[in-house]
Amino acid sequence: MKVFYTYLSEAECKNMKKPELKRFQSRAGYALTDYIAKNFYGVQNTDLIIRNNKPEFQNSSLCFNISHSNNLVAVAFDKYPLGLDIELIKPRDLRQLSARYSITFNNDEEFYEFWTNLEAEIKIQAEVKHRYTKKLTPDYMMTLLSANEVFFDRIPTVKIPLPRLELQEV
Repeated sequence: MKVFYTYLSEAECKNMKKPELKRFQSRAGYALTDYIAKNFYGVQNTDLIIRNNKPEFQNSSLCFNISHSNNLVAVAFDKYPLGLDIELIKPRDLRQLSARYSITFNNDEEFYEFWTNLEAEIKIQAEVKHRYTKKLTPDYMMTLLSANEVFFDRIPTVKIPLPRLELQEV
């Protein structure tokens, strides 16, 4: 299991309206997935199908999950189903969020640990056998859930420069 991440141009993202930014992040996520699958895992055919509202490789059993927040895009790969969520840590109204979720959040990091776990649970679509939550970078919280029963206390994360990718809309 490994998580790869890259940064999109802050200047480019800053000038986009939210719907345009979401499309750009999504295209970048799929482009990064395609690049990593081919160059790190040897997946020749990266054609995707959608099963249960979740993308997967049509001709490979390699599992992946994409997440993006602000200008960071990440993708996790494993041979077992997984769920990944990343979030930019920013100030929140903790009193209001604590009341909404009936949980006391003492700081923003506690809230984002909770939130990334919640989002990753939605994405895994399998029984969760293991949880891994940590700060991916000083500004981003990450949760990775796995259907693998093997305990892991450290997940390799790899920051790579975003290769010159075609991010044209299909």
